[in-house]
Amino acid sequence: MARKRSDKNMFVTAEANDEIELGPSRTQLRKEQKLLQAKLEALAMELAGLSLKKRRKLELPEHLERAILVLAKAKKGGLARQRRAVAGQLRELDHEDLRERLDDLG
Repeated sequence: MARKRSDKNMFVTAEANDEIELGPSRTQLRKEQKLLQAKLEALAMELAGLSLKKRRKLELPEHLERAILVLAKAKKGGLARQRRAVAGQLRELDHEDLRERLDDLG
């Protein structure tokens, strides 16, 4: 039988004083994923707002460039869907490096 310790992510077993690390809770993981998704969607909208000339300087993959062009032209109905699609593609890239390059462009 295990009893719960005051530390939320640790348990102590009754047989031995072995501590078991549980890691972050599912709620915490979901919050982190929502925050990351919001950051990626904001980055997607920022990329869509750039001029073609500036976007070319970022040397984005062709599939992402096409998705951003569609996002820039999207109307109200498809905007959220396309924004999420671009954010999903950005997730696969090194989005932190892309953010730095974007900030360097000015």
